[in-house]
Amino acid sequence: MQRLGMYIKVFQFGVCTYDLLVLDRTNVVNNLIQGGMLATPEKTAQLAFGLLLLFIGQVLNYAVFEALGAKGVYYGYEFGYPVSRVYCFPYNLSISDPQYWGKYLHVFIAVMTNHLTALNIRFILDSTGVVLSVFGIYIAVGASSLMIPIFELFWYLMSMKVLENERGRRWANAVYGSKTNSAKAA
Repeated sequence: MQRLGMYIKVFQFGVCTYDLLVLDRTNVVNNLIQGGMLATPEKTAQLAFGLLLLFIGQVLNYAVFEALGAKGVYYGYEFGYPVSRVYCFPYNLSISDPQYWGKYLHVFIAVMTNHLTALNIRFILDSTGVVLSVFGIYIAVGASSLMIPIFELFWYLMSMKVLENERGRRWANAVYGSKTNSAKAA
């Protein structure tokens, strides 16, 4: 399971790298190598904000892995492994799925620093959590496209709210007739 998780992360990193270094190469080179992110106080603040979100996202991801272990992080419960409930950091922060929100914010903030408005800031603050890392990278480098972070957001929201949620499992079972731990328990 841990090896599969590693392959998924390598693929995910590859997609983001391709998006930034191939599809948005000119913009990223200008911002990172030629100093575009340091050209104005606003761009420097954008870089700092993106790096801060990247850091927070990675702290949440690391803390989740430390708290749950590999089996807990990579759906061990769904495959029948015993996974104990934990109450330590980051699960004591009163946010659901801190690993997903950490990654989501990381990516989302990175992209949104180019496009900040009052509405975007409100949305960012309301969605504190896995995607933090990806968005943080996009914001820090001044990426010109939000497509990959939006796909990341969609995937993690579906994972949190459908695949890993009791109501979502019941819905998936009704639609697809799949057998899950919740269906077996009922």
